[in-house]
Amino acid sequence: MKLIGSRKEMIIKDRLIKNEGSILKNEKINCLLKNRFSNIISVYCLEHVLEEDYDLYTLLVNKDSIVEFELSRFNGEFKYINISSLDLYSKKIKDKKLRLKLLVAVNLSK
Repeated sequence: MKLIGSRKEMIIKDRLIKNEGSILKNEKINCLLKNRFSNIISVYCLEHVLEEDYDLYTLLVNKDSIVEFELSRFNGEFKYINISSLDLYSKKIKDKKLRLKLLVAVNLSK
């Protein structure tokens, strides 16, 4: 899949840029990332799923790492944290929309 500069890609790009600031402003998430990565250059939210008790996040960090975690809505604790490589993550995703979002995010990170 290649980027072609479509309207859909531009919308995704705008949302990724807009959400980058809000992700880094979240104290808990920012602390988690700083503890795991020595130098944070970019963070893009690929998925954010709101559940009743917790939020599920999938983030692209520094163009080459994927961080997946659950953040409790009640006590702000992390229940699950998984860090994997971009290559490994990209092989397991099948959803076309998510693949496009990942491609746009990687392109933004360059």
